[in-house]
Amino acid sequence: MARMARLALLVAAVAFWSFSRQATAVEGNSSMTTERVQREAQDAVETTKESTVQRKEAFQRKIQEELDEMQAQIASLRAKTDQASAEARAKVQQMIADLEKKKEAARKRLEELKSAGASAWADLQRGMTAALEDLRRSYRKALSHLP
Repeated sequence: MARMARLALLVAAVAFWSFSRQATAVEGNSSMTTERVQREAQDAVETTKESTVQRKEAFQRKIQEELDEMQAQIASLRAKTDQASAEARAKVQQMIADLEKKKEAARKRLEELKSAGASAWADLQRGMTAALEDLRRSYRKALSHLP
């Protein structure tokens, strides 16, 4: 998120510089040019904010879909344990319990992400991505223990 803030500041600075050059070239109309620079810089900042919000919402939807899919995969895994040997069944049931804990932790991270401000969003996004990858790895490991 810090990168987005820096980008917004850079866009605003470039816009200000560009328009301030125009303002010095146009005599007698400096108040109109200054207002225009301020308005366009504000527009650039607002556009950046809107873009960040849209990306955050899209990421949240994607994560929610992945968590829902993982819930279905865990249910399928649980159903497959009946076909496994007693030893494998016990091991996979323990892995399923671990998967449920990781899924719940990921769901809590998603809730944190939903309420996070712009500055914390990037850090939470990285943490959320790592948590989902860990959940996927654990699922594949549990699946590998079944016939």
